[in-house]
Amino acid sequence: MQVKREGNGIRRWLHGSGLSETMALTLILWLCSLVLIGLIVLPLFGPGIAGMVAVVLLAAFLVMCWGICVYRLPGNGGQH
Repeated sequence: MQVKREGNGIRRWLHGSGLSETMALTLILWLCSLVLIGLIVLPLFGPGIAGMVAVVLLAAFLVMCWGICVYRLPGNGGQH
């Protein structure tokens, strides 16, 4: 008979709060935006500006992700 292990406290907290899904969605959104940056910004402004836009966009997505995660505090079920 196998015993299912739940993992450590951080994994249970992340799984219960939905934060890991929010971070994964943020990363996927940023990766998809890199294609648009490569197609639009890179030919018009060059690699330096395209790299800067990519980093700024990543920072903006992470700030939005952090805001979503703070708004959905664990324990309140994400409902306001």
